[in-house]
Amino acid sequence: MSELRLLLERESQRVSASHGAMEEMLLRGRRRARKTRVLTIAFALMLAAGGLGGVFAAFGGGGRSEPRAGDWSAIWPQTTLGEAQAAQGRADSGDPAYAWQLDGETVLRRFAVDKLGWSGFTILQVGGSSPDASGYNSVSDLSDPDASGPFRFITIGCDAPGPGVICPSATVTIERLLRPDRAGIWSVTKVEGQGTAGGAYPTATSSQGS
Repeated sequence: MSELRLLLERESQRVSASHGAMEEMLLRGRRRARKTRVLTIAFALMLAAGGLGGVFAAFGGGGRSEPRAGDWSAIWPQTTLGEAQAAQGRADSGDPAYAWQLDGETVLRRFAVDKLGWSGFTILQVGGSSPDASGYNSVSDLSDPDASGPFRFITIGCDAPGPGVICPSATVTIERLLRPDRAGIWSVTKVEGQGTAGGAYPTATSSQGS
C-alpha cells in the first residue's frame, strides 16, 4: 500500500510540475505577443509620421513654415491669419471669389482700385543699372508661376503715365505668405511712398497692367 501511495505522490508531483511549466510557457508567449504588438504599433506610427512629413514637403511645407497668428504681416485682402487660411481653402477649391489671389498682378491691380481708389493702374518696369532701380521689382518677376516674393513694385494710378501727366503713386509689396509656390495666394504686406508722380521715372519704362 505504501508503494502505491509513493507512486501516486510521484505522479502527482510530475503532473503538477508539468502543469506549472505549461503555465509559465503560456505566460512567456503572452508577453512576447504583447511586446510584438507594441513594437508594431510604434513602427506604424513612425511610418505615418514620415508619410505626413513627405506630404507637407511635397506641398511646399518643408521650405517655409506657416506663419503664426502673431506674426501675420498682410494688410490686404485678408488682415488676419485665420481669414487668409479660409481664403486659401476657397482658392484651392476654385472659388472665383478668391482664386484671383493666385495671380500677383491681379492682386496689385485690385488693391489699387479697391483699396487706394485709383481709376487707372500701371506697374512701372524698373530696370537698368541705375541706383534708382535698386530694390524694386518688375512684372517679369511674376512670370515664374512658383515665385513667392516678397516683391516690391512701383505702381501708378494712371493707365498711360507720361510727361505732363500727374498720377497717384505708391510702392506696394506683395508676398505669398501661406504657400511659397503656385498654389499659394498673394497678399499685400506693405505700402510705401503714397503720393503723386509727374510722368514716368527717368530709369523706368511704363507698362500698363492688363
